[in-house]
Amino acid sequence: MSQQASTARKRQTISESLVDLLFDAVELVFKLAYVALHRTTVGVAWLARAVLRYAKSSRKKDVSEVGAEEVASVKPAETSNPQKVETAKSVSTVAVSKGPVTAAFTRTITFERGFGAVLFWFYPGGKVKRLVKIYDRTLSERLGFERRELEEIPYSGMSEIESILKATVAQVNKLLRGEHEVKLRVVASGSSDRVAASGPKPESKDEDSTKRNAGDSSEKSAKRSKKEDGDVAVMPSSFKEAVEKKQKRSRPSKVYTGQIVEIGVKPRKIDNKEIEQYCVTIEADELHGNVLPVFGTDLERAIADCGAEVGSRVRIEHLGRIEWEEPNGRKAWKNAYNVVKL
Repeated sequence: MSQQASTARKRQTISESLVDLLFDAVELVFKLAYVALHRTTVGVAWLARAVLRYAKSSRKKDVSEVGAEEVASVKPAETSNPQKVETAKSVSTVAVSKGPVTAAFTRTITFERGFGAVLFWFYPGGKVKRLVKIYDRTLSERLGFERRELEEIPYSGMSEIESILKATVAQVNKLLRGEHEVKLRVVASGSSDRVAASGPKPESKDEDSTKRNAGDSSEKSAKRSKKEDGDVAVMPSSFKEAVEKKQKRSRPSKVYTGQIVEIGVKPRKIDNKEIEQYCVTIEADELHGNVLPVFGTDLERAIADCGAEVGSRVRIEHLGRIEWEEPNGRKAWKNAYNVVKL
């Protein structure tokens, strides 16, 4: 009897061992499946994250390239002055356009003393977009806005520009609610021609440019000129006197308004020759916020005189070529600038 019981217990022990082995095998399979599933999930998540990062970086690169092309395509109006302002290029990062750059032409109405501006974009389809920008912090707080987009209006030709500017001036004065007495100056396509607040007459633009060029040419060649009252004006005896007379006697050949982003000497290419020249880089209102490098040796003096620095809002006036007579009788000249801190 005892031998039979011992044999039965041995068989039972073997069966239990087989069952335990089976359970261990099943548990091992589940563990392996779990580990494989976990690794697969982590791998898929990592791959998805890498794809998203690549897509995002590609999109940023495309946007930057588009911005660079737009900036490079915008050039200030050319003048008879031999000193040229280069095509707008970004110093550190490419600035994406902040306003329309596909308009047929633009106009800008700037407030006196730089309190603000109204930007116009005239589109080929016959519509005009208008944006009011307030630069003075105190005035913007009283008005309750810094930027205000006016409603789009239609136009059918150049003859309507004057009436559009008149209507916009009246509309802006209503927006200001008497908080500030606005005297407006119209800037046409980057030009600085001072005209009445009602706006420029498009048909006289070429004629006015021709007169200005002729005036600059006569100033270069003449040693003496006539004043309005008929008295003879002697050529200035110093650079400072020449700058003061130039400011009183004629308009700047170019005017740019914006915030300074960089000041200092930079390389500049002129006639396939690279030189080092003083440069003030601004985010120009006339270029819808795109960066604009303005080169000129006299800019260093003009910046120092007005006390402007990086971050300051300024108005840069290119006075053009001015001449004066040295004490030894020798005639001298220089391209002069005036910088006003706004």
